[in-house]
Amino acid sequence: MHQGPVELRSLVSQAWESLKSVEELLKSGVASGFHEAALRWYLYSLHQNILDALASLLAEAGLRKPASYSELAAPLLERGYAPGWFAEEVAKVARTRNLLAHAYRRIPREELADVARKTLAAAPRLVEELAR
Repeated sequence: MHQGPVELRSLVSQAWESLKSVEELLKSGVASGFHEAALRWYLYSLHQNILDALASLLAEAGLRKPASYSELAAPLLERGYAPGWFAEEVAKVARTRNLLAHAYRRIPREELADVARKTLAAAPRLVEELAR
């Protein structure tokens, strides 16, 4: 059963929570295996929640859901509901989500921290746009 705006708000809220956790973990230095595992989870959760929120938005608006995550913003872009940068960032989120999902344990700690830093630079603007 589709929950509409409630589901969308919940997913955006979860994305914000994951984003804050990623930021806190980076500040702590990701010194232990426990912190590294937490960073992996929060990064994955953040990326997945962004994509799920966008899919929920498309469903709520009655728009078609594209075949791949990287094209999720295309229906909004085609109708002028989203700017080009948004579609580009969604495609990056999809690629990073796939990396995190499929190479989850093989990503070295320093590369994971680099992914987290790049995510912190781009994700807040994307999540803010979804919250509107």
